[in-house]
Amino acid sequence: MSERVNKKIIHIIRVVGKSLLFYLVAPLVTLLLIELLLRFGGYGDEDELFTRSKAHPNSYSIKSDYVKKYFPFSEVEPDLSNDTFLIEKPANGIRVFVLGENASAGFPWLPNGRIALIMSQILQETFSENRIEVIDLSVPGINSHGMLNLMSRVVKYEPDAVVIYPGHNEFYGALGPVSVDNVGTNREQIKLYLRLQRYKLFQLLKPLFIGSSGDTTGSRNKTESLIETIAKKVEVKPEGELYDKVLENYKSNLREMLEIANAAGIIFVGGIPVSNFSGKAPFKACYENITDIVKWRDEVEKGKAFLFEERYEDALLYFSEAGERYGVNSELQYYSGLALQGVGKRPKAREQFRKAVDNDCMPFRAATEFNREMAAMFRSHGQPFVSVGLHFDTTSVGKARGDEHFVDAVHFTLKGVVILVERITSELIVRFGGIRRPKPSSEDIDKMIVRAGMTQIDYAIAELRITDLRARWPYKERERTVPSFSTFRSEHVEELALDVKEGILSWEEAHKIYADSLYDLDEFGNAEGDYRALVVANVGDVVPYLRLAELLLHKGYLDEAYELLERSTRISTSLFALKWMGSILLGNGLSVDAISYLAKANKMEPSDKEVLYNITVAWIETDKIEEAKESFKELYQLDKEYHGIFSLAERIRSLSDE
Repeated sequence: MSERVNKKIIHIIRVVGKSLLFYLVAPLVTLLLIELLLRFGGYGDEDELFTRSKAHPNSYSIKSDYVKKYFPFSEVEPDLSNDTFLIEKPANGIRVFVLGENASAGFPWLPNGRIALIMSQILQETFSENRIEVIDLSVPGINSHGMLNLMSRVVKYEPDAVVIYPGHNEFYGALGPVSVDNVGTNREQIKLYLRLQRYKLFQLLKPLFIGSSGDTTGSRNKTESLIETIAKKVEVKPEGELYDKVLENYKSNLREMLEIANAAGIIFVGGIPVSNFSGKAPFKACYENITDIVKWRDEVEKGKAFLFEERYEDALLYFSEAGERYGVNSELQYYSGLALQGVGKRPKAREQFRKAVDNDCMPFRAATEFNREMAAMFRSHGQPFVSVGLHFDTTSVGKARGDEHFVDAVHFTLKGVVILVERITSELIVRFGGIRRPKPSSEDIDKMIVRAGMTQIDYAIAELRITDLRARWPYKERERTVPSFSTFRSEHVEELALDVKEGILSWEEAHKIYADSLYDLDEFGNAEGDYRALVVANVGDVVPYLRLAELLLHKGYLDEAYELLERSTRISTSLFALKWMGSILLGNGLSVDAISYLAKANKMEPSDKEVLYNITVAWIETDKIEEAKESFKELYQLDKEYHGIFSLAERIRSLSDE
């Protein structure tokens, strides 16, 4: 081939190459420019989990709109905690993040029934010299896909440990395969969807990318419960392709979270999910294995009639007959468990209850296989896991976890919450170098419930929430219920609880109204509980801290009052807090420290006689005679006969003579 031909071929290749390069690069440059324009124009949401707190500028708080991406179709806006943590982690800090869903978020006891809040109290009690930060990242309605996304974000915030309580929402929770917020069953596809959220261009074009995967029938109806909104009314066979796919995704998500934790040197504690065995029948029984449904139903109904008459042996005969002749499903396993429990065969009863959960065709409760895989995963990665199922069984009346620990299928009673948190926190304490806590006694549990700040309003709200939940799908087809209370409470408490349930008042507003009304009536003992509830919930209003501190000062609890006053100054500096902190320090012989607070109080209110008296004493105690004379002069000009003023004058005169 001639040199001239070669040059021509090379020229053609170069021209074609430049054209291809242009057509490849030009779209990318265009997309980049659009992205920059969208960012410059402030379009969309910033994909950041935390933001600088407005109330506490030196701290981070959870960015509430971050979790919107988990609910692309249902438009759910779940309530998140108001926990904050310092931007600069202190040298003595212990920082823990809690990942979970509805149960760990504290339903129906939220906000003060949260796992994270009770955990924080136990850790602070154990490591009193440390700055404890337990940040609750529980998001109602999510599952392990969302938790993995959260886990990948919290690592850079220097956690010492992460606690996770997953498992119940894998099918019907947000991004699950039978959720209206489904974007596909392929795990990598779900991860890609979540990663792309950081780009404004994707946010703009998101309906084009995921429109075919979702189900817009889930648009938020404000009268629906969370689960009614995000879950499809679809059965899931325990042994099927979809079930296996979800289990594999669950294992992969847990494995990736464990790898993230191990790579970062983080303690990662897994709470094995537990659920109500004896107190909750299967949500949906499958009947495809029943050979003659009519005859099977006849036998089962006869057995149930004997069961309700407490003729357990007779009931077992009919249940056994139905199973042997026509087949077994979750419904039969559950009622067989109740009959076996009735005749005292408790291990066999627990096994039947377990099978009933595992074979439920609406798996809202984590199955044994999911829990077994989770335990194996944590064990193989050298990370701790905690299972309270056996403890629940042994402390239940029928020796099978039931209504003593659960208010429904998966949400805990306060007793159940405390037991779970105690076991998980005890594991954390050991990992932090402490001593494992003993199993809590009934008395210990009661004390922790009180310390969590539970009041009559909280019990009333919880009762309304759980009654409403039980009246809706998937517990039953929706009924219109009239709100009512099983326990008599004051009319004011019931009205406030109803207003919270209906969204007229916030939880915080209801407690403030009730506490303030009791305070105004001089019912200080009753007001104390609701002010304490607000303080435990870490509300951003300074008044509950000051009112509670005032009540404690009247009772002589100076140390606890000082702690509350100090916490109140992180929200807003008040004259009351400054002068009482100074007075308490002065009474403890810490005159130098007292002066710093009393001087600020004096600057805030120069005519406060109590402040002038105390700061004069502090100046005398520190041998600052000239300063003492000046503050005494101001006090004398205000009130020549102020209590103790003559003895104060004598002390100044005595020191001056020296």
